[in-house]
Amino acid sequence: MARSLMMMNSPTWYWFFLVAIAISRLAEVLYSKRLSQKASIRGEKPQKENNFISMVALHSCFFIGIVAEILFFKHPQTSWITAMAAIVFTLAFILRIWTLKTLSSSWNVRIVKPQSIITHGPYQYLRHPNYLVVILEMFTIPIIGGAYFSALLFSSWNALVLFFRIPKEEALLFQVPGYKEAFAQKNRLLPTKAKH
Repeated sequence: MARSLMMMNSPTWYWFFLVAIAISRLAEVLYSKRLSQKASIRGEKPQKENNFISMVALHSCFFIGIVAEILFFKHPQTSWITAMAAIVFTLAFILRIWTLKTLSSSWNVRIVKPQSIITHGPYQYLRHPNYLVVILEMFTIPIIGGAYFSALLFSSWNALVLFFRIPKEEALLFQVPGYKEAFAQKNRLLPTKAKH
């Protein structure tokens, strides 16, 4: 019964897509742990975060929420909305790869005070490209599968998490020599024209 509901509410490819995203997120967490060990050797210690558990819960519940909504609530999908969401997701995915490639071994899921700053790649245009990626993905992934309530719920939850997380992270970053000069005039999430 559950299987027939699943197949009726969303195409098979979406379930493979969702599993692939979930596996990639798990791989990122494991990769981040390995990078944290290297960061500790460089003297870059992860900061204690009161709302880190909330962020972990958000990303865990995200996939559960989408599956539950698709299984138990059948929403009519509009093809152009699905197509637009897929385009935005693709652009966000490209930005994710660009950001991870730029950060390289400096990337981490935890807040870490780096010893030096990165100003190339997407960081030429905004302070937090990775958070922009998360915002776009958290909204578009559910919409692609027709889980509209999940898109709103988890986007709102994510906004709350970032409301507390970004200022804490920036408080550390602005202590790093050169960060203020490089990023004070850049927006947090909306790209600005790069200065040459």
